[in-house]
Amino acid sequence: MSLTKKYFLAIAVMIALIGSGTAAADVKIGFLAGFTGPLKSLAPGMYKGAKLAAKHVNDQGGILDGQQIVMPSGDSTCSDVTAAVEAATHLVEDEKVLAIVGPLCSGAAIAVYKNVTIPAGITVVSPSATSPAITSLDDGDLVFRASPSDVYQGGIMARLLLSKGIKQIVITYVTMIGARAFPLNFPALSKPQAVRWPGIWSTRRGNRTTVMLSDRCQLRASIR
Repeated sequence: MSLTKKYFLAIAVMIALIGSGTAAADVKIGFLAGFTGPLKSLAPGMYKGAKLAAKHVNDQGGILDGQQIVMPSGDSTCSDVTAAVEAATHLVEDEKVLAIVGPLCSGAAIAVYKNVTIPAGITVVSPSATSPAITSLDDGDLVFRASPSDVYQGGIMARLLLSKGIKQIVITYVTMIGARAFPLNFPALSKPQAVRWPGIWSTRRGNRTTVMLSDRCQLRASIR
């Protein structure tokens, strides 16, 4: 599912969960993402996608009794959970949002949900947080996500590779909070299905997530 579709899904869920008891004022849905930090190049486009979804709703008459969706934003940084909690607190206590889209990264998302949104009774939908720990949160049915858990994704990917006759793989991933769960769950789920796992290679190059030439060479060497 594309990110744009995930944002439309997130907005649709928010609208369904806000309820008819909302006052006649504008409806505030916060957007919490890493505008700084390792994903800062991605967050602005994601925010535009979320606002586009809200605009489509507003252009068709808004929600409930014609209220318009307003979308204030906050910076979760993706890597600083303290900053993420502070940004979420601002959205909840100062902006008075009724719901939040985000955070995008699992580490920031879990910190925000545990410390801010769940205690405040705020509904949240993350388009991309995939940590298995989110599944077991005592969330009072307030936490939703558009992407499945890394545990589920790892098993599906292992079966897909085996169906194509691929039994030897290497994976590269960015070493930041929330990015380790998928590659670490993948081999655990793959071993019973006889997928050979020569090794995990991680990379971190500042804010760049592209695998460099030297990284590719070491990846290639690891499977020989």
